[in-house]
Amino acid sequence: MTTFANHKIQLSLASLLMLSLLGCNFSSSSSPSPTKPNKPDGVGHELDVAIPSRVYPLPVVEHAEHNAQDPERFMIEHNPVATILNGFNRIWHLGLAGWQNDANGDGPESFKEQKIIDADAWRHNMNYVLQVTEQRTPEQAIESYSDDRRSKNYSVIDGFGPLTHAYLAGSGAYVDLDVPRVSDVLENENFFAVHNDGGDYSGDIHSDLGAVVQLVNDFRQNSPASANGSKYIFSSPRPWRMTASGEVDYLGTYLHHCEQQDGSTEQRIYDRYQSPVKVLPGLRCAARHHGNDPLTDEGENRRKDGGYPSGHTNAGYLAAMAYAYAFPQRYAELLTRGSQLGENRIITGMHSPLDVMGARIHFQTIAAYALGQDHIYQNAQAAYQQAQAYFAGQAQAEGLELYDYAHRWAEHELGLLMAITLLSRLGIIIAMQIVRRIDGFIVNV
Repeated sequence: MTTFANHKIQLSLASLLMLSLLGCNFSSSSSPSPTKPNKPDGVGHELDVAIPSRVYPLPVVEHAEHNAQDPERFMIEHNPVATILNGFNRIWHLGLAGWQNDANGDGPESFKEQKIIDADAWRHNMNYVLQVTEQRTPEQAIESYSDDRRSKNYSVIDGFGPLTHAYLAGSGAYVDLDVPRVSDVLENENFFAVHNDGGDYSGDIHSDLGAVVQLVNDFRQNSPASANGSKYIFSSPRPWRMTASGEVDYLGTYLHHCEQQDGSTEQRIYDRYQSPVKVLPGLRCAARHHGNDPLTDEGENRRKDGGYPSGHTNAGYLAAMAYAYAFPQRYAELLTRGSQLGENRIITGMHSPLDVMGARIHFQTIAAYALGQDHIYQNAQAAYQQAQAYFAGQAQAEGLELYDYAHRWAEHELGLLMAITLLSRLGIIIAMQIVRRIDGFIVNV
Protein backbone atom coordinates (compact mmCIF):
# COMPACT_ATOMS: atom_id res chain seq x y z
CA MET A 1 0.00 0.00 0.00
CA THR A 2 1.25 3.47 -0.85
CA THR A 3 1.88 5.53 2.26
CA PHE A 4 1.05 9.19 2.76
CA ALA A 5 4.78 9.93 2.77
CA ASN A 6 5.11 8.28 -0.61
CA HIS A 7 2.21 10.38 -1.87
CA LYS A 8 4.04 13.51 -0.78
CA ILE A 9 7.16 12.40 -2.61
CA GLN A 10 5.13 11.60 -5.73
CA LEU A 11 3.35 14.93 -5.58
CA SER A 12 6.59 16.85 -5.27
CA LEU A 13 8.16 14.86 -8.09
CA ALA A 14 5.14 15.34 -10.31
CA SER A 15 5.14 19.08 -9.75
CA LEU A 16 8.84 19.29 -10.57
CA LEU A 17 8.51 17.14 -13.67
CA MET A 18 5.55 18.99 -15.04
CA LEU A 19 7.17 22.37 -14.54
CA SER A 20 10.17 21.13 -16.50
CA LEU A 21 7.86 20.05 -19.31
CA LEU A 22 6.55 23.50 -20.00
CA GLY A 23 9.61 24.77 -21.80
CA CYS A 24 9.02 28.31 -20.69
CA ASN A 25 10.40 30.60 -18.01
CA PHE A 26 8.90 29.85 -14.62
CA SER A 27 10.18 31.02 -11.29
CA SER A 28 9.43 32.23 -7.84
CA SER A 29 9.65 35.93 -7.16
CA SER A 30 13.07 35.45 -5.60
CA SER A 31 14.56 33.70 -8.62
CA PRO A 32 16.97 35.76 -10.72
CA SER A 33 15.94 36.57 -14.29
CA PRO A 34 18.11 35.13 -17.05
CA THR A 35 19.92 37.40 -19.46
CA LYS A 36 17.72 38.20 -22.43
CA PRO A 37 19.38 37.21 -25.72
CA ASN A 38 20.37 40.02 -28.03
CA LYS A 39 18.53 40.48 -31.29
CA PRO A 40 20.28 38.74 -34.19
CA ASP A 41 22.36 41.22 -36.17
CA GLY A 42 22.66 39.32 -39.43
CA VAL A 43 25.57 39.87 -41.80
CA GLY A 44 24.45 43.34 -42.85
CA HIS A 45 24.19 42.52 -46.53
CA GLU A 46 22.70 40.00 -48.93
CA LEU A 47 24.57 36.77 -49.48
CA ASP A 48 24.80 35.43 -53.00
CA VAL A 49 25.47 31.71 -53.07
CA ALA A 50 26.44 30.03 -56.30
CA ILE A 51 24.13 27.27 -57.49
CA PRO A 52 25.95 23.99 -56.82
CA SER A 53 26.42 21.38 -59.50
CA ARG A 54 23.81 18.66 -59.26
CA VAL A 55 22.91 15.35 -60.80
CA TYR A 56 19.44 13.77 -60.92
CA PRO A 57 17.51 13.11 -58.68
CA LEU A 58 18.59 16.49 -57.36
CA PRO A 59 17.55 19.29 -57.07
CA VAL A 60 15.03 18.67 -54.35
CA VAL A 61 12.85 21.61 -55.43
CA GLU A 62 12.15 19.79 -58.69
CA HIS A 63 11.91 16.19 -57.58
CA ALA A 64 10.97 16.09 -53.86
CA GLU A 65 7.53 14.69 -54.70
CA HIS A 66 9.30 11.41 -55.44
CA ASN A 67 9.63 11.08 -51.66
CA ALA A 68 5.87 10.48 -51.52
CA GLN A 69 5.37 8.42 -54.70
CA ASP A 70 5.65 4.70 -55.36
CA PRO A 71 7.99 3.25 -56.43
CA GLU A 72 10.32 6.29 -56.49
CA ARG A 73 10.31 6.84 -52.72
CA PHE A 74 11.91 3.42 -52.27
CA MET A 75 14.65 4.05 -54.86
CA ILE A 76 17.70 6.03 -53.76
CA GLU A 77 18.53 6.90 -57.39
CA HIS A 78 15.11 8.55 -57.81
CA ASN A 79 14.38 9.92 -54.32
CA PRO A 80 16.35 13.16 -53.83
CA VAL A 81 15.71 13.20 -50.06
CA ALA A 82 17.25 9.76 -49.64
CA THR A 83 20.10 10.80 -51.95
CA ILE A 84 20.99 13.68 -49.64
CA LEU A 85 21.01 11.25 -46.70
CA ASN A 86 23.27 8.70 -48.40
CA GLY A 87 26.38 9.61 -46.38
CA PHE A 88 25.00 7.06 -43.90
CA ASN A 89 26.17 4.36 -46.32
CA ARG A 90 29.75 5.25 -45.41
CA ILE A 91 29.06 4.32 -41.79
CA TRP A 92 26.64 1.37 -41.91
CA HIS A 93 25.05 -0.61 -44.72
CA LEU A 94 22.40 -3.30 -44.97
CA GLY A 95 24.66 -5.22 -47.33
CA LEU A 96 21.95 -6.38 -49.72
CA ALA A 97 22.87 -5.70 -53.34
CA GLY A 98 20.20 -3.70 -55.16
CA TRP A 99 17.96 -3.17 -52.11
CA GLN A 100 18.34 0.60 -52.00
CA ASN A 101 16.89 0.88 -55.49
CA ASP A 102 14.19 -1.74 -54.91
CA ALA A 103 13.09 -1.25 -51.30
CA ASN A 104 9.49 -1.62 -50.18
CA GLY A 105 7.17 -1.04 -47.26
CA ASP A 106 7.62 -4.56 -45.90
CA GLY A 107 11.33 -4.19 -45.30
CA PRO A 108 14.15 -6.51 -46.40
CA GLU A 109 13.89 -10.28 -46.08
CA SER A 110 17.20 -10.66 -44.27
CA PHE A 111 19.65 -8.69 -42.16
CA LYS A 112 22.42 -11.27 -42.19
CA GLU A 113 24.63 -9.29 -44.58
CA GLN A 114 24.60 -6.00 -42.67
CA LYS A 115 27.97 -4.26 -42.55
CA ILE A 116 29.52 -1.78 -40.16
CA ILE A 117 31.63 0.34 -42.52
CA ASP A 118 33.01 2.91 -40.05
CA ALA A 119 33.37 1.00 -36.79
CA ASP A 120 34.68 4.00 -34.86
CA ALA A 121 31.77 6.27 -35.82
CA TRP A 122 29.26 3.48 -35.19
CA ARG A 123 30.71 2.77 -31.76
CA HIS A 124 30.64 6.44 -30.77
CA ASN A 125 27.05 6.55 -31.98
CA MET A 126 26.14 3.73 -29.61
CA ASN A 127 28.24 5.03 -26.73
CA TYR A 128 26.18 8.21 -26.61
CA VAL A 129 22.93 6.23 -26.45
CA LEU A 130 24.32 4.14 -23.60
CA GLN A 131 25.41 7.25 -21.76
CA VAL A 132 22.13 9.15 -21.91
CA THR A 133 19.87 6.16 -21.26
CA GLU A 134 21.98 5.21 -18.25
CA GLN A 135 22.04 8.74 -16.84
CA ARG A 136 18.57 10.07 -17.70
CA THR A 137 16.80 11.79 -14.84
CA PRO A 138 13.11 11.36 -13.96
CA GLU A 139 12.48 14.81 -15.45
CA GLN A 140 14.09 13.78 -18.74
CA ALA A 141 12.15 10.53 -18.73
CA ILE A 142 8.80 12.32 -18.41
CA GLU A 143 9.67 14.90 -21.05
CA SER A 144 10.93 12.31 -23.52
CA TYR A 145 7.87 10.14 -22.92
CA SER A 146 5.60 13.11 -23.69
CA ASP A 147 7.48 13.94 -26.90
CA ASP A 148 7.15 10.31 -27.97
CA ARG A 149 3.42 9.94 -27.37
CA ARG A 150 1.79 13.28 -28.18
CA SER A 151 1.50 15.19 -31.45
CA LYS A 152 4.81 16.71 -32.52
CA ASN A 153 2.87 19.73 -33.77
CA TYR A 154 1.80 20.31 -30.19
CA SER A 155 5.00 19.31 -28.38
CA VAL A 156 7.19 22.05 -29.81
CA ILE A 157 4.73 24.89 -29.14
CA ASP A 158 6.38 25.48 -25.79
CA GLY A 159 9.31 26.87 -27.78
CA PHE A 160 7.23 30.06 -27.70
CA GLY A 161 8.28 30.32 -24.06
CA PRO A 162 6.33 33.09 -22.27
CA LEU A 163 4.02 33.29 -25.31
CA THR A 164 2.98 29.64 -25.07
CA HIS A 165 -0.33 30.41 -23.35
CA ALA A 166 -1.06 33.13 -25.88
CA TYR A 167 -0.40 30.80 -28.81
CA LEU A 168 -2.67 28.13 -27.35
CA ALA A 169 -5.43 30.69 -26.87
CA GLY A 170 -5.06 32.21 -30.34
CA SER A 171 -4.70 28.98 -32.30
CA GLY A 172 -6.91 26.46 -30.53
CA ALA A 173 -3.99 24.03 -30.30
CA TYR A 174 -4.64 21.17 -27.92
CA VAL A 175 -3.53 17.72 -26.89
CA ASP A 176 -5.77 14.74 -26.22
CA LEU A 177 -3.64 12.15 -24.48
CA ASP A 178 -4.13 9.94 -21.46
CA VAL A 179 -1.76 10.95 -18.70
CA PRO A 180 0.10 8.05 -17.05
CA ARG A 181 1.28 7.55 -13.52
CA VAL A 182 4.88 8.54 -12.92
CA SER A 183 5.60 4.94 -11.92
CA ASP A 184 4.26 3.65 -15.26
CA VAL A 185 6.65 5.86 -17.20
CA LEU A 186 9.69 5.26 -15.03
CA GLU A 187 9.26 1.62 -14.01
CA ASN A 188 6.47 -0.31 -15.72
CA GLU A 189 7.64 -2.26 -18.78
CA ASN A 190 4.13 -3.70 -19.16
CA PHE A 191 2.55 -0.28 -19.58
CA PHE A 192 0.79 0.08 -22.93
CA ALA A 193 1.80 3.60 -23.96
CA VAL A 194 -1.05 4.66 -26.23
CA HIS A 195 -0.07 7.55 -28.48
CA ASN A 196 -1.96 10.37 -30.11
CA ASP A 197 0.32 11.78 -32.77
CA GLY A 198 -2.15 13.09 -35.32
CA GLY A 199 -1.34 16.08 -37.43
CA ASP A 200 -4.22 18.34 -36.37
CA TYR A 201 -3.19 19.41 -32.87
CA SER A 202 -1.51 22.66 -33.91
CA GLY A 203 -4.94 24.36 -33.87
CA ASP A 204 -7.79 25.58 -36.06
CA ILE A 205 -7.14 27.20 -39.44
CA HIS A 206 -10.12 29.51 -38.75
CA SER A 207 -8.67 30.80 -35.47
CA ASP A 208 -6.87 34.09 -34.85
CA LEU A 209 -3.62 32.28 -35.70
CA GLY A 210 -5.14 30.12 -38.42
CA ALA A 211 -2.54 31.06 -41.01
CA VAL A 212 0.20 29.75 -38.69
CA VAL A 213 -1.76 26.53 -38.23
CA GLN A 214 -2.03 26.29 -42.02
CA LEU A 215 1.73 26.69 -42.39
CA VAL A 216 2.35 23.84 -39.96
CA ASN A 217 -0.04 21.73 -42.02
CA ASP A 218 1.77 22.77 -45.21
CA PHE A 219 5.10 21.61 -43.83
CA ARG A 220 3.80 18.41 -42.23
CA GLN A 221 0.87 17.26 -44.39
CA ASN A 222 0.98 19.17 -47.68
CA SER A 223 4.61 18.39 -48.48
CA PRO A 224 6.28 15.01 -49.14
CA ALA A 225 7.45 15.10 -45.53
CA SER A 226 7.43 11.44 -44.48
CA ALA A 227 10.74 9.83 -43.53
CA ASN A 228 9.43 6.33 -44.28
CA GLY A 229 10.92 6.03 -47.77
CA SER A 230 14.42 6.64 -46.43
CA LYS A 231 13.80 4.45 -43.39
CA TYR A 232 13.15 1.47 -45.66
CA ILE A 233 15.96 2.30 -48.04
CA PHE A 234 18.56 2.35 -45.25
CA SER A 235 16.83 -0.16 -42.91
CA SER A 236 19.21 0.42 -40.00
CA PRO A 237 18.64 -1.14 -36.56
CA ARG A 238 17.30 0.73 -33.55
CA PRO A 239 19.87 1.13 -30.75
CA TRP A 240 18.01 -1.26 -28.44
CA ARG A 241 18.67 -4.00 -31.00
CA MET A 242 22.45 -3.48 -30.84
CA THR A 243 25.39 -4.33 -28.62
CA ALA A 244 27.73 -1.64 -27.29
CA SER A 245 29.81 -1.93 -30.48
CA GLY A 246 26.75 -1.69 -32.73
CA GLU A 247 26.45 -5.35 -33.69
CA VAL A 248 23.05 -7.06 -33.81
CA ASP A 249 22.99 -10.16 -31.60
CA TYR A 250 19.50 -11.70 -31.89
CA LEU A 251 18.46 -13.96 -29.02
CA GLY A 252 15.03 -15.11 -30.17
CA THR A 253 11.50 -14.02 -29.32
CA TYR A 254 9.53 -13.75 -26.11
CA LEU A 255 5.91 -13.14 -25.13
CA HIS A 256 5.31 -9.81 -23.40
CA HIS A 257 2.19 -8.71 -21.53
CA CYS A 258 1.07 -5.14 -22.31
CA GLU A 259 -1.72 -3.39 -20.41
CA GLN A 260 -3.47 -0.18 -21.41
CA GLN A 261 -4.65 2.43 -18.92
CA ASP A 262 -8.24 1.32 -19.34
CA GLY A 263 -7.27 -2.16 -18.14
CA SER A 264 -7.38 -3.88 -21.55
CA THR A 265 -4.46 -6.22 -22.18
CA GLU A 266 -2.60 -7.69 -25.13
CA GLN A 267 0.03 -10.38 -25.44
CA ARG A 268 2.72 -9.32 -27.90
CA ILE A 269 5.66 -11.18 -29.40
CA TYR A 270 8.90 -9.21 -29.25
CA ASP A 271 12.46 -9.87 -30.33
CA ARG A 272 15.16 -10.13 -27.70
CA TYR A 273 18.68 -8.85 -28.31
CA GLN A 274 21.96 -8.68 -26.49
CA SER A 275 21.90 -4.94 -25.77
CA PRO A 276 22.87 -2.71 -22.84
CA VAL A 277 20.54 0.09 -23.99
CA LYS A 278 18.01 0.99 -21.31
CA VAL A 279 14.76 1.71 -23.12
CA LEU A 280 12.41 3.92 -21.13
CA PRO A 281 10.20 1.35 -19.36
CA GLY A 282 6.95 3.16 -20.15
CA LEU A 283 7.70 2.87 -23.87
CA ARG A 284 8.74 -0.79 -23.97
CA CYS A 285 5.34 -1.84 -25.30
CA ALA A 286 5.54 0.93 -27.91
CA ALA A 287 8.49 -0.78 -29.63
CA ARG A 288 8.00 -2.75 -32.85
CA HIS A 289 6.52 -6.17 -32.21
CA HIS A 290 5.67 -9.07 -34.47
CA GLY A 291 1.91 -8.61 -34.70
CA ASN A 292 0.67 -10.26 -37.90
CA ASP A 293 3.89 -9.64 -39.83
CA PRO A 294 5.63 -12.77 -41.06
CA LEU A 295 8.64 -13.89 -39.06
CA THR A 296 11.85 -13.40 -40.99
CA ASP A 297 15.54 -14.16 -40.58
CA GLU A 298 14.81 -17.12 -38.28
CA GLY A 299 12.25 -15.16 -36.32
CA GLU A 300 13.80 -11.69 -36.24
CA ASN A 301 11.22 -9.07 -37.15
CA ARG A 302 13.11 -5.85 -37.78
CA ARG A 303 11.63 -5.53 -41.23
CA LYS A 304 9.60 -2.35 -40.71
CA ASP A 305 11.62 -0.74 -37.96
CA GLY A 306 14.36 1.34 -39.58
CA GLY A 307 16.07 3.81 -37.26
CA TYR A 308 17.64 6.21 -39.79
CA PRO A 309 16.30 8.88 -40.09
CA SER A 310 14.11 9.49 -37.02
CA GLY A 311 10.53 10.18 -38.05
CA HIS A 312 9.54 11.81 -34.75
CA THR A 313 12.49 14.19 -34.97
CA ASN A 314 11.72 15.09 -38.57
CA ALA A 315 8.11 15.88 -37.63
CA GLY A 316 9.08 17.95 -34.60
CA TYR A 317 11.58 20.02 -36.53
CA LEU A 318 9.13 20.67 -39.37
CA ALA A 319 6.51 21.98 -36.97
CA ALA A 320 9.11 24.05 -35.12
CA MET A 321 10.33 25.58 -38.39
CA ALA A 322 6.80 26.60 -39.33
CA TYR A 323 6.31 28.34 -35.98
CA ALA A 324 9.77 29.92 -36.23
CA TYR A 325 9.11 31.25 -39.72
CA ALA A 326 5.88 32.86 -38.55
CA PHE A 327 7.46 34.30 -35.41
CA PRO A 328 11.22 34.78 -35.93
CA GLN A 329 11.49 36.70 -32.64
CA ARG A 330 11.78 33.22 -31.10
CA TYR A 331 13.35 31.49 -34.09
CA ALA A 332 16.36 30.14 -32.20
CA GLU A 333 14.28 28.95 -29.27
CA LEU A 334 11.75 27.16 -31.45
CA LEU A 335 14.42 25.40 -33.50
CA THR A 336 16.17 24.51 -30.26
CA ARG A 337 12.91 22.95 -29.09
CA GLY A 338 12.93 20.80 -32.24
CA SER A 339 16.48 19.81 -31.34
CA GLN A 340 15.40 18.91 -27.82
CA LEU A 341 12.69 16.67 -29.21
CA GLY A 342 15.36 14.86 -31.23
CA GLU A 343 17.54 14.49 -28.15
CA ASN A 344 14.55 13.04 -26.33
CA ARG A 345 14.35 10.29 -28.94
CA ILE A 346 17.85 9.23 -27.86
CA ILE A 347 17.00 9.56 -24.17
CA THR A 348 14.15 7.06 -24.57
CA GLY A 349 16.52 4.55 -26.18
CA MET A 350 14.45 4.53 -29.38
CA HIS A 351 16.98 6.31 -31.61
CA SER A 352 20.67 7.04 -31.97
CA PRO A 353 22.46 10.35 -32.69
CA LEU A 354 22.91 9.39 -36.34
CA ASP A 355 19.16 8.81 -36.63
CA VAL A 356 18.52 12.28 -35.25
CA MET A 357 21.17 13.90 -37.46
CA GLY A 358 19.58 12.28 -40.49
CA ALA A 359 16.20 13.68 -39.46
CA ARG A 360 17.67 17.17 -39.17
CA ILE A 361 18.96 16.93 -42.74
CA HIS A 362 15.63 15.48 -43.85
CA PHE A 363 13.52 18.26 -42.35
CA GLN A 364 15.67 21.02 -43.85
CA THR A 365 15.29 19.40 -47.24
CA ILE A 366 11.51 19.25 -46.94
CA ALA A 367 11.22 22.79 -45.52
CA ALA A 368 13.28 24.19 -48.39
CA TYR A 369 11.07 22.38 -50.88
CA ALA A 370 7.90 23.59 -49.16
CA LEU A 371 8.94 27.24 -49.19
CA GLY A 372 9.87 26.86 -52.86
CA GLN A 373 6.22 26.19 -53.71
CA ASP A 374 4.37 29.39 -54.56
CA HIS A 375 1.18 28.62 -52.63
CA ILE A 376 3.06 27.54 -49.50
CA TYR A 377 5.31 30.57 -49.72
CA GLN A 378 2.23 32.81 -49.86
CA ASN A 379 0.79 30.98 -46.87
CA ALA A 380 4.08 31.52 -45.05
CA GLN A 381 3.91 35.27 -45.61
CA ALA A 382 0.34 35.32 -44.32
CA ALA A 383 1.41 33.34 -41.24
CA TYR A 384 4.21 35.81 -40.55
CA GLN A 385 1.94 38.84 -40.87
CA GLN A 386 -0.72 37.27 -38.71
CA ALA A 387 1.64 36.19 -35.91
CA GLN A 388 3.36 39.57 -35.88
CA ALA A 389 0.07 41.43 -35.57
CA TYR A 390 -1.34 39.04 -32.97
CA PHE A 391 1.61 39.20 -30.61
CA ALA A 392 2.41 42.87 -31.30
CA GLY A 393 -1.01 43.84 -30.02
CA GLN A 394 -0.34 42.02 -26.76
CA ALA A 395 3.13 43.52 -26.46
CA GLN A 396 1.76 47.04 -26.99
CA ALA A 397 -0.82 46.47 -24.27
CA GLU A 398 2.06 45.68 -21.91
CA GLY A 399 4.06 48.70 -23.07
CA LEU A 400 6.83 46.50 -24.52
CA GLU A 401 8.59 46.12 -27.83
CA LEU A 402 7.69 42.82 -29.47
CA TYR A 403 11.15 41.26 -29.08
CA ASP A 404 11.25 42.22 -25.41
CA TYR A 405 7.74 40.86 -24.93
CA ALA A 406 8.77 37.55 -26.52
CA HIS A 407 11.68 37.24 -24.07
CA ARG A 408 10.22 38.59 -20.86
CA TRP A 409 10.70 36.67 -17.64
CA ALA A 410 7.29 35.10 -17.00
CA GLU A 411 6.67 34.33 -13.36
CA HIS A 412 4.05 31.68 -12.58
CA GLU A 413 2.58 31.88 -16.06
CA LEU A 414 2.00 28.16 -16.45
CA GLY A 415 3.22 25.63 -13.92
CA LEU A 416 0.01 24.34 -12.42
CA LEU A 417 -1.41 23.46 -15.82
CA MET A 418 0.44 20.20 -16.41
CA ALA A 419 1.15 19.47 -12.77
CA ILE A 420 -2.58 18.97 -12.23
CA THR A 421 -2.66 16.69 -15.27
CA LEU A 422 -0.18 14.28 -13.73
CA LEU A 423 -1.25 14.55 -10.11
CA SER A 424 -4.71 13.31 -10.99
CA ARG A 425 -3.17 10.03 -12.17
CA LEU A 426 -0.98 9.25 -9.17
CA GLY A 427 -3.42 6.85 -7.58
CA ILE A 428 -4.64 9.38 -5.01
CA ILE A 429 -8.24 8.74 -3.96
CA ILE A 430 -10.37 11.67 -5.02
CA ALA A 431 -13.98 11.86 -3.84
CA MET A 432 -15.33 13.22 -7.09
CA GLN A 433 -13.96 13.07 -10.63
CA ILE A 434 -14.84 16.05 -12.78
CA VAL A 435 -13.44 15.99 -16.29
CA ARG A 436 -12.72 19.41 -17.68
CA ARG A 437 -10.49 20.85 -20.38
CA ILE A 438 -7.83 23.41 -19.46
CA ASP A 439 -6.00 24.94 -22.41
CA GLY A 440 -6.44 21.73 -24.36
CA PHE A 441 -5.29 19.32 -21.64
CA ILE A 442 -7.70 16.67 -20.38
CA VAL A 443 -7.53 17.17 -16.64
CA ASN A 444 -9.14 15.11 -13.89
CA VAL A 445 -9.61 16.96 -10.62
